[in-house]
Amino acid sequence: MITIKRSRKIVSDSQLLPKGMRIVLILQLCFAFCVILNSLSYPFMKNLFDYKEKILLFHQVMGIPNSEENQKRFSTLQPSERHEIVQNYHRLQGKSNDSFATKTLQAVHILLFELPLFERGWIALSIAIAIALLLRVEGALLAVWLLPIITSFYIYQNYTYGDHARPSEEIQLFPTEQLIVSNYLKEPLSTNIETQREQLLHGWQRYLIQEWAHQDPSTDHQVLLTQYREGEFAFNLARLKIAIKQPDSAHSFNQREAPFKLFLYMLWNLLVPILVTLRLKQETSQ
Repeated sequence: MITIKRSRKIVSDSQLLPKGMRIVLILQLCFAFCVILNSLSYPFMKNLFDYKEKILLFHQVMGIPNSEENQKRFSTLQPSERHEIVQNYHRLQGKSNDSFATKTLQAVHILLFELPLFERGWIALSIAIAIALLLRVEGALLAVWLLPIITSFYIYQNYTYGDHARPSEEIQLFPTEQLIVSNYLKEPLSTNIETQREQLLHGWQRYLIQEWAHQDPSTDHQVLLTQYREGEFAFNLARLKIAIKQPDSAHSFNQREAPFKLFLYMLWNLLVPILVTLRLKQETSQ
């Protein structure tokens, strides 16, 4: 019988990078892969959340599955208006049935083409340089200084040309708490949290009745409840019309970041080469 002995390659302590330096490089890899996963997950997770939110809005307006009151209200709309809503409802349902392969292609397209150029460059350099340093590839120590350089380019591009986050038209439909309290509640908020919640809910109901049902709130509870549901239907119908008008590709992957966030981003990518260089110099001098 022939026995085969597998040779084990033993890495001595002198060949390993210092523990602190390894932690820094592994963190850099983790940050890069987090950006990648966040981009790749968009067609799967973010689109799913958007779909759930929109489909719920369609159901509320159309009275699905068993809201007879809203079904009657929906039937009173203009035929062209009902047709547009139903058509978009079916289109949204069809979009939710996209295959895994289609969503995967969308994710890859986002990563390769929709992310800002310098962000993609930072991802590639972070992974390549961190692995090269961990493997002690010659020249990696000089290449690590590319990280703050490409980071500064990204910050300039983001701060100068990044898209400003603007509230959507749908968000602008919602009244502020101050408006509810001053115009519809007409009494100061209680210091008790539970009482505050009841007060704001009461003010919200009066807002829907007056502004969307265009009625004066009744003193009869059942009539008041009917008025509230009519106002809620009209409010949700307005939200749905805005959601239908919004294009599917409204999301931007080049949104302008907060200055403090950009500062932290630059600080970390500057500390990495400084820490790596100082630690390796200490190692060579010993």
